[in-house]
Amino acid sequence: MEKTSDAVVLPLDAGWSDVGSWAALHGACEADARGNVSRGDVIAEESNGCYLYSESRLVAVVGLENHVVIETKGRRAGCPPGPGAGREEARVPAQRAGAV
Repeated sequence: MEKTSDAVVLPLDAGWSDVGSWAALHGACEADARGNVSRGDVIAEESNGCYLYSESRLVAVVGLENHVVIETKGRRAGCPPGPGAGREEARVPAQRAGAV
């Protein structure tokens, strides 16, 4: 590709987001009136600003503020979505426990 003379470059504003953090993922999804993003079998009572994802079992939260809760195939993880709360950081404790 570098040596071709037939390439054309055009400007494009596609609204791209890398979604490289939990906060970016939350912002890219449609939230309810309390700012919660829910996917799967989820119940959120008196909770605000959370990203809640369930793949195989019920995830229920009460009074949670600005947290990420993920359930996949029986594994669960929860954390605030700030710096150091990336997806890879969550794998380390899970690997130590033999869950990943």
